[in-house]
Amino acid sequence: RIGIDATNIRAGGGVSHLKNLLRFAEPEQYGIKKIIVWGGKNPLERLPQNAWLDLLEIPALNKSLYKRLLWQQTELSKLAHKNCNLLFAPGGLYMGSFRPYVTMFQNMQIFETKERNRETNKEWLRLKLLQLVQSQTFQKASGLICPSEYACNYLTQHHPQLVAQTPVQMIFHGTESFRNEYYVS
Repeated sequence: RIGIDATNIRAGGGVSHLKNLLRFAEPEQYGIKKIIVWGGKNPLERLPQNAWLDLLEIPALNKSLYKRLLWQQTELSKLAHKNCNLLFAPGGLYMGSFRPYVTMFQNMQIFETKERNRETNKEWLRLKLLQLVQSQTFQKASGLICPSEYACNYLTQHHPQLVAQTPVQMIFHGTESFRNEYYVS
């Protein structure tokens, strides 16, 4: 049983990636009986329906960042301990106690100093804080997914300490990539 933490997945590429991952997934082939997604209303209503997929809307995840992170740190770990063997945190931030978990590197701007430095002071500070927390998430993870070759190469070249102890796997964004990965003849 796999749990998916959609605490930090609200719109954009993160939702698209999760939607396509679940759309083309064939969990039964790998002995996975159930996938549970905990998220807010916005991402959950975009995800596919399937017999092996439980989409559980958490009201706190429709609220502020503080409420979402508090729920993730206090409640998600309890739910994961009761309901799954592995947790996937595609948003790149996980501060809970459940282990093992796998996360995903989706926001390059957090780690690219040149791009971060183009931002205003408030946004720069937000990105820098995200970098610190996401760095801890990556280092404690049992696995890290990169959505592109560029992202994998960037991490290994510029931040090797983040992936020194964590296995890295590439799973591309986009429907065609998923079809190519899962439906090769």
